[in-house]
Amino acid sequence: GALEAEIEQKTNAQRILKRYADRLSSLNVIERAIVNEVPIEQIAQCAIEQIEKLLDVDRVSVVQIDENGEHATILYELGSDGDSPGFASAAPISLFRSFDKEMFTTSDLSTQRNRSPIEDTWMKSGIRNYCQVTLTAGDKVAGALNVGRESCLETSEDDITTINENADLLSIALRQHRHKLDQTRQEQELV
Repeated sequence: GALEAEIEQKTNAQRILKRYADRLSSLNVIERAIVNEVPIEQIAQCAIEQIEKLLDVDRVSVVQIDENGEHATILYELGSDGDSPGFASAAPISLFRSFDKEMFTTSDLSTQRNRSPIEDTWMKSGIRNYCQVTLTAGDKVAGALNVGRESCLETSEDDITTINENADLLSIALRQHRHKLDQTRQEQELV
């Protein structure tokens, strides 16, 4: 009775603390990549690898949107069969879901009537649980973090926290990347 309940409470507390420590460690890895100013594609890869370590995911991608908001490029994708438009090249922004919300989630993509072409591709590959978080650079949309699972289980609050924390760091990386591009353009104009 009471002893089993106490053991279960301690076990749950240890599991929660371990998950929290794992999340902090994962975020630290991404922060180091940002501070060391590694290329944005490598930061995207690093973030996706950390998400894969923490969450049970089947497909994850980081999409960068150009400053004009016309084209999107998949910086890095895990779980793709090479079937995603825009992989390694820019694609029209219309291939992606509207970026007017900070976060979009659905536990079953097959029930969505207005899927974007990217979501449709993911659904055809078996993804049902889908989450997209908009990445910003200042007041502009800079990209998106897309996370998918083949399972239709609801995304837990803890998973959403993990996804949002990674999205925050990716937003910082994209803002830094855009700043470097602006700096380079200004330097070239001065020459």
